[in-house]
Amino acid sequence: MSGGGNKTKKPLHLGIGHFWIGTRDGVNASMMRNIEGLLEIQPETRITLFGKLADHMEGTVKPVPGKIEYVNVEEFDPDFEIPGLPRRTISEQKIQDYISHGSNIMEMLVEKLRPMDVVIVENLGIGINPAVRYAFYAYLQYCQHHYPQKRILYRTHDFLQQRAKNFENLKKFQDKELPLIPNWHEIIYPNYPNVGYITINTNDVSRLIEHGIDRERIAYVPNCIDDSLIMEDGEHQQLRRRLVEQMGLASDVRFILYPVRCIRRKNVEEAVFLIRLLNYISRQKIKVQGMNLEGTFHLLVTIRPRAGEDLEYAEAIEAFCKKHGLPVTIGLQDFISYERAVNPSTTEIVKFGLGDAYNMAEVVITTSYLEGFGFAFIEPWYIGKAVIGRNISNITQDFQRAGVNLDHLYNVFRIDGQDFYSIGYQDKEHIGLERRLQEILKLENSSHMKDVIEANEYNLGALISFLIPDRGEATIRKNHHVIASTYSKRGVAERLWRVLTHVRFGSFL
Repeated sequence: MSGGGNKTKKPLHLGIGHFWIGTRDGVNASMMRNIEGLLEIQPETRITLFGKLADHMEGTVKPVPGKIEYVNVEEFDPDFEIPGLPRRTISEQKIQDYISHGSNIMEMLVEKLRPMDVVIVENLGIGINPAVRYAFYAYLQYCQHHYPQKRILYRTHDFLQQRAKNFENLKKFQDKELPLIPNWHEIIYPNYPNVGYITINTNDVSRLIEHGIDRERIAYVPNCIDDSLIMEDGEHQQLRRRLVEQMGLASDVRFILYPVRCIRRKNVEEAVFLIRLLNYISRQKIKVQGMNLEGTFHLLVTIRPRAGEDLEYAEAIEAFCKKHGLPVTIGLQDFISYERAVNPSTTEIVKFGLGDAYNMAEVVITTSYLEGFGFAFIEPWYIGKAVIGRNISNITQDFQRAGVNLDHLYNVFRIDGQDFYSIGYQDKEHIGLERRLQEILKLENSSHMKDVIEANEYNLGALISFLIPDRGEATIRKNHHVIASTYSKRGVAERLWRVLTHVRFGSFL
C-alpha cells in the first residue's frame, strides 16, 4: 500500500516572550487575553511563554504540559546579576557588558526557541534590558541564515524615545572607536525579511515607517477587553462597605476610581487636583454649565508600587495628601486583585476583582499623558461605567474612529495659562511634581478656585455631566455596544491569527 495518505497539518507552535511573565501590568494582561482568544478559535495551537517568571504569577493562563507552558529565563530580568561581573546597574554597565551578556542570551534563545514556528516578543523596543535587546538582534540574524522560515514579530506597546533613561543606555551602541558595534537604531528597528511588527494603535504604524520599517512588515492589532470583568452579582457592595469601614469614610462617599499603578506618567497629582476641585464645587453649590453637583468624592488609585522611583513618586503623593487631609487612597492590593479570590471552604471572598472595583465606583478617571494602548479609555464603558479626565489624542483616535464617544475628555486643563501636567517640567530632576502639588494647595484660595473653574468651565461641565445620575446613560450604552463588537477577545484573536499565519502584514491595518 502506498505511503502517500493524507498528512495531518502540524499545529502552530507560538512563542510569546516578555521581560517579565506573570506580573500585574498591561502587557501581561494583553498577552493572557490573546492566549485565551487564540485557544478559543484555534484550540490545537501550542503556546510557550518565556521570560523572567514572577514570584506570584497573577492572572496567567493555567499551564498544560505540551500545550501551554512557561519557560523561565532569569537573564531577561534587568536586575539579573551577570556572573563574573561586579554588581552594576544597567546604566552603569558598558557596551561590552551588553554585548557579552547579550551573546550568552542569544545562545539560550537559539536553544529555547528552536521548536517554535512563530515568536512574538512583547515591548522589546522599550530598552529595559539592552543585553536582551542585543540578543534578539543577533538572534534575528542567526534565524535569517539557519531558519529563514521562522517568523519573529515585535509587538510595540511603548517606544524607546519615550523613556529617556533607557534611551541613554541603548545609545551606547554607537561607539565610533569600535566599528563592529551596530548602531542603536539598527538594533531597535531591524528590517530583516524574517521580522515583522505588530502595533496596538495606528499612530505607531506611522512611527515605525518613520524609523525605516517597510509598511508591509507592520500590522495593527488592538488589545481586547476581558469578559471576566463583568460581575453582576452585587458583591461590589460588600467591597464598598469594607473600604468605607477601613478608611473611616462617610457611608454616602462617592468613589472615583483610577485603575492604574501609581507611576509618574499616570499623572496622579492631576487626578488629586480634580477631586479637590469637584468637592469644592459640590460643597459650595456652584453651578457649572447649569448643573448642580452633589456629594463628597474620594479618589482610589488601585496599585501602589513596591519599589524604586515609582514607589518614591507614590509616597510623595501619599505624604502630601495625608498632610493636607485630601480624600485620596493609593493602593488597594489588600482588597482587590485582577480576578476574585474565594476561600474554597467558606466561599467567602478573600479579594475582590477589578470588575467589583469598577462596579462600586461612580466613574473611572484617567489623567495619564502617555499610553501605549489605553485600557482605561474603553474597559470601564464595557462594564457600564463612564470614563472622565484627560484625552490622549494619538491613542483615543482609534477608539473614536471605531465609534466610541469620548468628546467629553479634555485635551488641556488650564491653570494660569498653562496646562496642569506641564507645570514645572523645566525642573528636570523631579519633573515639577512639587510645583504641581502646590497648585492643589492654591485651591484653598476661593478667588483662585473661581478663576480655575471659569478657565475650564466647558471641560468641567463635560466631566460633571457623568457624575449626575442618569445623565450619561445613553453614552454609556452606545460605547458599551461599540466596544463589545470591536474589541472582543474572539474578534481580536481572529485578527491576530491572520497575522501569525500570513507572510505579509500590510492588508490588516
